Amino acid sequence: MVIEFIGTPGAGKTTLLPIVAEYLQERGIRARSVVEAARPYAQRTFLGRAVSRLVPQSLRRPLLWQVFYYLSALYRLRFFTKHPRLIRQVLSSQKRRPIPVDARRHVTYWFFHLVGCYEFLTAHACPDEALILDEGFVHRVVQMNASDVEEPDPAQIVAYVDLLPRPDLVIAVLSPLEVCEKRIYRRGIWKRFEHKSPAEVSRYLANSHRVVDLTVDYIRSKGWNVIEVDNWGEELAALRAEFRSKLTMTPASACEMPRSEQTPERELTMVQQHRIVHLPRPSRLSWYISARLRPPDIEIDTLREALKQYGLEPVRPPRNLPVGRRNRNVEVDTHAGKKLLKGYRPQWQVGTVRYAHSILTRLAQLDFPAPRLVAALNGETFVAMAGLHYALFDFADGVDYTAKFLLRIHRLKLMADAGCALACLHRQLKGFMPEGYHHMGFRAYTGSRWRDMAWHVDKVDDLKERSSRLTGSEERTHVDWLIQNSSYIIEELGRLDERLSVAQLPRLVIHGDYGLHNLLFSKDGVVMPLDFELARLEWRLSDLVSCLSRLRYSKRGEVAYDFESMHWFMEGYQSEYPLSGDEWQLLPQVWRFYKMQGAVQYWNSYFQTRGPTRKLVSARDAMNQADWALSHPDRLLQLNARPTSSFAIGSNEPSRASDLHGPG
Repeated sequence: MVIEFIGTPGAGKTTLLPIVAEYLQERGIRARSVVEAARPYAQRTFLGRAVSRLVPQSLRRPLLWQVFYYLSALYRLRFFTKHPRLIRQVLSSQKRRPIPVDARRHVTYWFFHLVGCYEFLTAHACPDEALILDEGFVHRVVQMNASDVEEPDPAQIVAYVDLLPRPDLVIAVLSPLEVCEKRIYRRGIWKRFEHKSPAEVSRYLANSHRVVDLTVDYIRSKGWNVIEVDNWGEELAALRAEFRSKLTMTPASACEMPRSEQTPERELTMVQQHRIVHLPRPSRLSWYISARLRPPDIEIDTLREALKQYGLEPVRPPRNLPVGRRNRNVEVDTHAGKKLLKGYRPQWQVGTVRYAHSILTRLAQLDFPAPRLVAALNGETFVAMAGLHYALFDFADGVDYTAKFLLRIHRLKLMADAGCALACLHRQLKGFMPEGYHHMGFRAYTGSRWRDMAWHVDKVDDLKERSSRLTGSEERTHVDWLIQNSSYIIEELGRLDERLSVAQLPRLVIHGDYGLHNLLFSKDGVVMPLDFELARLEWRLSDLVSCLSRLRYSKRGEVAYDFESMHWFMEGYQSEYPLSGDEWQLLPQVWRFYKMQGAVQYWNSYFQTRGPTRKLVSARDAMNQADWALSHPDRLLQLNARPTSSFAIGSNEPSRASDLHGPG
């Protein structure tokens, strides 16, 4: 999809460009300007892939720009062969203009520069992408026909427009001449116009205005999709509202992507394969040794009985997974290949297990990388024994980078890949309604949560009463703090719940416990999310809060956020499934709401599992994170900014971010 702007110089085309991009991204279309598209599109070529794989990160951005610049020059020849009449028309018309030779050269140089960029980018664009040109072929009509020494020639304009490749949408930005002139002088006159008098500049703007009017009238008569936007005021909010309203009324074919042409998200999960240098940290070595020395987390008799219900038998002794935490998981070899038997938590009911399995079944139908369930002989995807539930999975190979020493730039690359994979997961599960229920999510795409405000009020009252009976000095320190702040927690949760319910944030099936600790990176570059126990219907912002809030490190005894890793993660996410402007504005409030819910859940989990004390510590930490969002909303909103080249190189931030785990 190609969208072009046209307008008198100073009309405000650049102001509207991000609004168009945001609108398209809300509809699943990745929108980029020429500069934004240059490097990612260059990366899709043979030369770009070679640069991405072989060149250090610090040199990758400038070299990818050179790849784009070089290939655009080559694609310029391809455009010439496709549009020879347009090229001849431009050259002949510019020769006849009564302007200085340098001015004509300036016009033709930038036209031919546009030709190469346009041909290269449109050749490498995907069906779900849009190219936004604020100075594309349509707007070039101004440079080619307007000056302070010539009157616009309608015939010349028509001859040029008739030969142009037709864009999907033209946005005409309209402003009074006096407004355009004020804006031009306010931002600084063009260097090539510095020698001209105010009267000459005014004549140029008047002629440009006339060219724009003639062009817009003509392309409308040809049946092109055109939106006219009045941008004469200074109120950006009003302009934004008017513009979005007009975009909404645009024919669907101009601003919507046909469902049949959307790129399968399975392809979007494929990331550039890079050699990641990693070494295990001492903690990981201790996990590994402990896993190998202790008895299997699922008893042998139980394992045999479970496998029998799948028609399988173990051919070797089972092995514990080295990084298992909350659940009992064992790796076992059978005559049908290597499998993983998972034991669910005792409190996980049939409806909750079925809920997670319906999500995994859906992902298997979509051929999305995720754990693959094995069906039991009775057709179910889990078995019940002695009041507990077990499920069998095909064993998935890959690298788990949890608790590994990593080069800083490699960790950042993993962050970007992880963000991209989560966006693809969200897009795949958007609109899907799992079977069963999950107590931590919404009941449906409309309506209330399973754990609504009434549940939180009753639960906090119960927790206060149970906490008052604790006698341990360490426990008392934490529960006294929670009891003291319980009214504040409930009041703030109620206020945020009311505010966010009105906002009607997008809901979809989230992962619920996403991060490097739950990702496998395969040799062929596929990122596979693991452990869908906490997957549920939620605001997608909640999943992002869960991920981003884990990216923390300890510095001089204080905990701080790793904003560089957060930027890379969001850059990867935004490249596949961008947040809307409203979602960005509400991110700090959702962060606060999610963390305050987590404080109650950790507090409750302490009594459900009878400890350990660290759950009470986590409840207090969740409140600290909630208050941080209240004090630093600007830091979260800054994650929407695109990284700079220095961002790609790294900074003096620590070499890793801790994997803090959300409430269970």
